[in-house]
Amino acid sequence: MSAKLDQADMYMVLVSTLSSQIQSVLAFHALITANIEHLTNQPMKKSKVSFKFRMKMLGGIVFSYRRFSAELSILALAKVYEDTMVEAEDLGCKRFNIWKGDDLAFKYHHEMRYILALANIVKHSQSRVLDNRQPSNRFLIDACGIAPGSQVEYLGVDIPRYVYRVYWFMMQLVAYLTDIRAERVPTNEGKGVGAFKAFMLPSFLGLRVPRVARR
Repeated sequence: MSAKLDQADMYMVLVSTLSSQIQSVLAFHALITANIEHLTNQPMKKSKVSFKFRMKMLGGIVFSYRRFSAELSILALAKVYEDTMVEAEDLGCKRFNIWKGDDLAFKYHHEMRYILALANIVKHSQSRVLDNRQPSNRFLIDACGIAPGSQVEYLGVDIPRYVYRVYWFMMQLVAYLTDIRAERVPTNEGKGVGAFKAFMLPSFLGLRVPRVARR
């Protein structure tokens, strides 16, 4: 990338990249969810293996599928932030520290930190919150109220909602990094999430993004 781009061009480059990544995370989640639903709803074929054993095996596969889907989605959302910061530096944009900057009053700043902290424990703590001095663990325990020993798969992270939150945090951040006036973040998150899903995954794609318990 050339550092000679003006601020508006830098903004468009960063927005284009992060929007594509965000769309991919949402599509990935929808596809995995559809596969899980298909797996759990299809009729069992006749087999010499007992029904109880087959159900036990199916349950184990579905549990692992859901766990890895959640973990990979969290890692992908963290990568949106990390990749954007690398590209912004290459473009010569100003610097930003995710653990500072509260005075900027970005909406969903806390949620972005939450995703980054979760991604860190997925990578380094076997997806378990540990009661130690590691910054990500301390943030999850002290700032998010998560109990030590909690596993990521049991936190009930609403992936589509966090895709939406990460997107809008990143849109504000990119505007700040390039000195461009930020787009207004929707005030009604419920309506905003619905419109966001419809825009990112148009109906003709046939991808349904399910609702889950909100966190």
